[in-house]
Amino acid sequence: MRVVILAALISLTVIACTGPSTWPDGLDKKTALASWQGPRATEDGVLFVWKNGQPKQSLYLTGSFNAWRQADSDWKLAETAPRVWSLLRDLDPGKYMYLFVVDGRMLPDPSNTNTQPDGYGGTWSLLTVP
Repeated sequence: MRVVILAALISLTVIACTGPSTWPDGLDKKTALASWQGPRATEDGVLFVWKNGQPKQSLYLTGSFNAWRQADSDWKLAETAPRVWSLLRDLDPGKYMYLFVVDGRMLPDPSNTNTQPDGYGGTWSLLTVP
């Protein structure tokens, strides 16, 4: 019985450690979130953060970097602090347009002032990766 429980705990630990990364090493969460402004390039990738209300069902990121797929599990944000969701992704250098998909609604990043009209009455958030 003890062997089975130990094996189950080891399996859960491995699963928990192999998921997608949501926060870069070395970046203090409390300090960063207090003055958060748009996505941030870090040594570990580009960090996207949503802290503007809790999604009821789902929260994804979509944009020119993933062919505008709206419910792509590779681009799903995870809650990393109370009422804060984040996603850390490695992106090639370049310019990207993106939106958050909150419960099926595509919304610009409220913490990013770098935007562009989408040509249909909406707004895209813009990101430049050096």
